[in-house]
This record gives sequence, structure tokens and C-alpha cells, in this order.
Amino acid sequence: MQIIPSKIVHKASLLFGLESSAHFYARSHLHSSANVFRSNNTALKICLQSTADQVSDLRERIGFAHHLQSSGIHTQCFLSSINSNHTETLEDNDNTYYCYAWTWIQGSTMNDIHPKDLALYYADWGRLAAECHKAAQGFNGNSTLSWYDEWQD
Repeated sequence: MQIIPSKIVHKASLLFGLESSAHFYARSHLHSSANVFRSNNTALKICLQSTADQVSDLRERIGFAHHLQSSGIHTQCFLSSINSNHTETLEDNDNTYYCYAWTWIQGSTMNDIHPKDLALYYADWGRLAAECHKAAQGFNGNSTLSWYDEWQD
């Protein structure tokens, strides 16, 4: 488990224009090098950089999300820092951290409904998957990112 130093959280909060330092919200798993923080309606993810490609890979993922948005797919809205970047890096001793932020959207829990009663949900989900696939055909990314790399953070 990686503890993100409080001065890094504070600096990242300032970079993304948060009124106060964000508070710890979650980490993806026990051995994660990333933590998610929250301040009002903003989520801030801070990750310990362990490979040279992580930041460029993240920038490509955010570029893909923007491509989907421009194709009419509703995706998460990544926020720009005060430097007009979607990602920022911070140094602390021998460590480099990277961070990014997005607008917090409050979710809700679905009732435990029998699958036969979820036909509309599955139809909408299938349409969305098809629309994303169609939109993705026009994306000209530079790398071959996989879900496996994403889940490691």
C-alpha cells in the first residue's frame, strides 16, 4: 500500500484549483500505488510513477475519452490544471507522482433485479458498447494500451 505524502496531496490540490486539500477517498486495491482523494465535487487521483510510460499512457487514455466525447459518447469529464494540463507530475525526494482530476458524479446503487427484468438496461448497454466501438475506429492513438496496464494502478 502506497501512502501519498500530505504535501503532494496539497500541491496536487492547488494544481487543480481545489479550495482546500482533498481528503482521502479510496484506493483501488491493497497493493495499489494510487489513491483517490475528494474535495467537494472534484475527485483527484494521485499515483506513484513507477515506469517512464505511465504518464504518456494516461494522456493517451484521456485523449481517447475526449475522442469519445467528440463522437457524442458521454464520458467522464477530466479537468484541466491551472497550467491547462490534464495531468501533472510532482517530485518528492526520490519519488515522482502524477495526478489528474475529474468532476465527481454521485452514483446510486441498483436494486437487485432479476436479469429477465433488466432487458432495457442490457439493450442500452449493448447500444453504448456498439457506439463506443464505432467511435473508437476513428481514434489514432500511438500505443497499444490494454486493460491490464490500467488495472495495475
